[in-house]
Amino acid sequence: INEKSNLFFEIIPSLIIIFLPALLISGPFLSDLGVTLVALLFLINSIKNNLTKYYNNHYFKFFFIFWIILIVSSLFSEETFLSLKTSLFYIRFGLFSLCFWYLVEKNNKILINLFYSIIICFLSLIVDGYIQSFLGKNILGWEINGSRASSFFGSELILGSYISRFFPILFGLFIFIDQKFKIKNKKLL
Repeated sequence: INEKSNLFFEIIPSLIIIFLPALLISGPFLSDLGVTLVALLFLINSIKNNLTKYYNNHYFKFFFIFWIILIVSSLFSEETFLSLKTSLFYIRFGLFSLCFWYLVEKNNKILINLFYSIIICFLSLIVDGYIQSFLGKNILGWEINGSRASSFFGSELILGSYISRFFPILFGLFIFIDQKFKIKNKKLL
Protein backbone atom coordinates (compact mmCIF):
# COMPACT_ATOMS: atom_id res chain seq x y z
CA ILE A 1 0.00 0.00 0.00
CA ASN A 2 2.89 2.37 0.76
CA GLU A 3 4.30 1.92 -2.77
CA LYS A 4 0.92 2.80 -4.27
CA SER A 5 0.69 5.83 -2.02
CA ASN A 6 4.21 6.83 -3.03
CA LEU A 7 3.28 6.44 -6.70
CA PHE A 8 0.12 8.55 -6.49
CA PHE A 9 1.30 11.27 -4.15
CA GLU A 10 4.97 11.67 -5.04
CA ILE A 11 6.03 10.04 -8.32
CA ILE A 12 3.11 11.08 -10.54
CA PRO A 13 3.12 14.74 -9.35
CA SER A 14 6.93 14.82 -9.70
CA LEU A 15 6.72 13.60 -13.30
CA ILE A 16 4.00 16.13 -14.14
CA ILE A 17 6.08 18.97 -12.67
CA ILE A 18 9.20 17.83 -14.53
CA PHE A 19 7.31 17.65 -17.83
CA LEU A 20 5.33 20.88 -17.25
CA PRO A 21 7.60 22.98 -19.52
CA ALA A 22 6.86 20.56 -22.39
CA LEU A 23 3.16 20.46 -21.49
CA LEU A 24 3.05 24.26 -21.78
CA ILE A 25 4.40 23.99 -25.32
CA SER A 26 1.55 21.63 -26.25
CA GLY A 27 -1.07 24.21 -25.28
CA PRO A 28 -3.23 25.16 -22.32
CA PHE A 29 -5.25 21.95 -21.98
CA LEU A 30 -2.48 19.53 -20.92
CA SER A 31 -0.70 22.06 -18.73
CA ASP A 32 -3.93 23.01 -16.90
CA LEU A 33 -4.81 19.34 -16.56
CA GLY A 34 -1.36 18.65 -15.10
CA VAL A 35 -1.55 21.53 -12.61
CA THR A 36 -5.06 20.49 -11.56
CA LEU A 37 -4.06 16.84 -11.14
CA VAL A 38 -1.02 17.78 -9.03
CA ALA A 39 -3.17 20.09 -6.88
CA LEU A 40 -5.84 17.42 -6.34
CA LEU A 41 -3.29 14.74 -5.47
CA PHE A 42 -1.62 17.07 -2.99
CA LEU A 43 -4.96 18.00 -1.42
CA ILE A 44 -5.82 14.32 -0.96
CA ASN A 45 -2.33 13.58 0.36
CA SER A 46 -2.43 16.48 2.80
CA ILE A 47 -5.81 15.40 4.17
CA LYS A 48 -4.72 11.76 4.37
CA ASN A 49 -1.34 12.47 6.02
CA ASN A 50 -2.22 15.66 7.95
CA LEU A 51 0.26 17.91 6.12
CA THR A 52 -0.86 21.12 7.85
CA LYS A 53 2.70 22.46 7.94
CA TYR A 54 2.45 23.44 4.28
CA TYR A 55 -0.75 25.44 4.75
CA ASN A 56 0.44 27.25 7.87
CA ASN A 57 2.64 29.97 6.36
CA HIS A 58 2.14 33.63 5.49
CA TYR A 59 2.38 33.11 1.74
CA PHE A 60 -0.40 30.55 1.53
CA LYS A 61 -2.58 32.50 3.98
CA PHE A 62 -2.19 35.60 1.81
CA PHE A 63 -2.95 33.55 -1.30
CA PHE A 64 -6.04 32.04 0.37
CA ILE A 65 -7.35 35.50 1.33
CA PHE A 66 -6.74 36.67 -2.24
CA TRP A 67 -8.67 33.64 -3.53
CA ILE A 68 -11.62 34.41 -1.21
CA ILE A 69 -11.63 38.03 -2.47
CA LEU A 70 -11.71 36.72 -6.06
CA ILE A 71 -14.72 34.53 -5.28
CA VAL A 72 -16.58 37.31 -3.46
CA SER A 73 -15.96 39.76 -6.31
CA SER A 74 -17.15 37.11 -8.77
CA LEU A 75 -20.41 36.79 -6.86
CA PHE A 76 -21.06 40.51 -7.41
CA SER A 77 -20.20 40.57 -11.10
CA GLU A 78 -22.77 40.79 -13.89
CA GLU A 79 -21.75 37.42 -15.33
CA THR A 80 -21.58 35.50 -12.05
CA PHE A 81 -21.28 32.02 -13.54
CA LEU A 82 -18.60 33.00 -16.05
CA SER A 83 -16.64 34.88 -13.39
CA LEU A 84 -16.93 32.06 -10.82
CA LYS A 85 -15.80 29.54 -13.42
CA THR A 86 -12.33 31.09 -13.48
CA SER A 87 -11.95 32.33 -9.90
CA LEU A 88 -13.29 29.25 -8.08
CA PHE A 89 -10.62 26.94 -9.46
CA TYR A 90 -7.79 29.46 -9.01
CA ILE A 91 -6.90 27.68 -5.74
CA ARG A 92 -5.20 24.98 -7.83
CA PHE A 93 -2.19 27.26 -8.33
CA GLY A 94 -1.69 27.65 -4.59
CA LEU A 95 -2.04 23.92 -4.02
CA PHE A 96 0.34 23.26 -6.92
CA SER A 97 2.95 25.49 -5.26
CA LEU A 98 2.52 23.70 -1.94
CA CYS A 99 2.91 20.34 -3.69
CA PHE A 100 6.09 21.56 -5.36
CA TRP A 101 7.45 22.57 -1.94
CA TYR A 102 6.45 19.18 -0.50
CA LEU A 103 8.12 17.26 -3.34
CA VAL A 104 11.34 19.29 -3.16
CA GLU A 105 11.54 18.59 0.57
CA LYS A 106 11.02 14.88 -0.09
CA ASN A 107 13.55 14.68 -2.93
CA ASN A 108 15.35 17.80 -4.13
CA LYS A 109 16.65 15.97 -7.21
CA ILE A 110 13.36 16.98 -8.80
CA LEU A 111 15.01 20.38 -9.29
CA ILE A 112 17.81 18.81 -11.35
CA ASN A 113 15.28 16.96 -13.50
CA LEU A 114 13.22 20.14 -13.94
CA PHE A 115 16.40 22.00 -14.91
CA TYR A 116 17.24 19.46 -17.61
CA SER A 117 13.62 19.42 -18.79
CA ILE A 118 13.71 23.19 -19.31
CA ILE A 119 17.12 22.91 -21.06
CA ILE A 120 15.73 20.29 -23.47
CA CYS A 121 12.64 22.42 -24.18
CA PHE A 122 14.80 25.52 -24.75
CA LEU A 123 17.20 23.73 -27.08
CA SER A 124 14.43 22.12 -29.13
CA LEU A 125 12.47 25.40 -29.38
CA ILE A 126 15.51 27.48 -30.28
CA VAL A 127 16.84 25.03 -32.87
CA ASP A 128 13.37 24.59 -34.37
CA GLY A 129 12.85 28.37 -34.35
CA TYR A 130 16.08 28.90 -36.28
CA ILE A 131 15.15 26.18 -38.76
CA GLN A 132 11.77 27.84 -39.24
CA SER A 133 13.40 31.26 -39.68
CA PHE A 134 15.95 30.13 -42.25
CA LEU A 135 13.98 27.49 -44.17
CA GLY A 136 10.46 28.92 -43.83
CA LYS A 137 9.17 25.71 -42.23
CA ASN A 138 9.91 24.03 -38.92
CA ILE A 139 10.63 20.35 -38.27
CA LEU A 140 6.91 19.51 -38.35
CA GLY A 141 6.42 21.37 -41.64
CA TRP A 142 4.57 24.35 -40.13
CA GLU A 143 5.25 27.48 -42.13
CA ILE A 144 6.58 30.66 -40.59
CA ASN A 145 3.88 33.13 -39.59
CA GLY A 146 4.80 36.41 -41.27
CA SER A 147 8.36 37.26 -40.27
CA ARG A 148 8.26 35.75 -36.78
CA ALA A 149 9.17 32.18 -35.95
CA SER A 150 6.72 30.36 -33.71
CA SER A 151 8.38 26.93 -33.58
CA PHE A 152 6.09 24.31 -32.01
CA PHE A 153 3.57 26.95 -30.89
CA GLY A 154 2.00 27.02 -34.38
CA SER A 155 -0.04 30.14 -35.04
CA GLU A 156 0.58 31.52 -31.56
CA LEU A 157 3.55 33.89 -31.64
CA ILE A 158 4.71 33.22 -28.08
CA LEU A 159 8.14 31.65 -28.58
CA GLY A 160 10.00 34.65 -27.15
CA SER A 161 7.50 35.01 -24.33
CA TYR A 162 7.95 31.35 -23.34
CA ILE A 163 11.74 31.62 -23.35
CA SER A 164 11.82 34.96 -21.50
CA ARG A 165 9.48 33.68 -18.76
CA PHE A 166 11.30 30.42 -18.21
CA PHE A 167 14.82 31.86 -18.40
CA PRO A 168 14.81 33.32 -14.84
CA ILE A 169 13.64 29.92 -13.53
CA LEU A 170 16.35 28.18 -15.53
CA PHE A 171 19.00 30.61 -14.30
CA GLY A 172 17.87 30.28 -10.67
CA LEU A 173 17.86 26.50 -10.92
CA PHE A 174 21.35 26.60 -12.45
CA ILE A 175 22.72 28.67 -9.55
CA PHE A 176 20.96 26.50 -6.93
CA ILE A 177 22.06 23.22 -8.49
CA ASP A 178 25.60 24.46 -9.02
CA GLN A 179 25.94 25.44 -5.36
CA LYS A 180 24.25 22.31 -4.04
CA PHE A 181 25.49 19.58 -6.36
CA LYS A 182 28.58 21.09 -8.03
CA ILE A 183 27.86 20.40 -11.70
CA LYS A 184 30.91 19.00 -13.47
CA ASN A 185 29.94 19.71 -17.08
CA LYS A 186 29.63 23.52 -16.86
CA LYS A 187 31.08 23.98 -20.34
CA LEU A 188 28.03 22.36 -21.90
CA LEU A 189 25.69 24.66 -20.00
